[in-house]
Amino acid sequence: MLYLCNICSLEREGAYPLSYADDFAIIVTSNSAKSNCKKLEEIARELNSRAKEATISFDISKTELIHFHSKRITIGEGLKLEGIEITPKALVRWLGVFLDSKLTFK
Repeated sequence: MLYLCNICSLEREGAYPLSYADDFAIIVTSNSAKSNCKKLEEIARELNSRAKEATISFDISKTELIHFHSKRITIGEGLKLEGIEITPKALVRWLGVFLDSKLTFK
């Protein structure tokens, strides 16, 4: 797993990587979902470029997107990675913990 150190390191304001074994997450913060998605697309392109240099790859089909927010409406802003449309989910599971978009953990 040491070979992932340089690939998964991020030095961007408002972007935070979380990883454990083979699970990797990127958290991005801003005041808009559109801005977050744009940042995530840029980061994903950079990470994929680094991965290709190290002759490894990410499985884009396993990618999930969730917007954490306090609004009453559903945020539908998605992103596109390598031609695959990623739509936001209301609930994701990470390391056995279910996270919902309001962080109520229900």
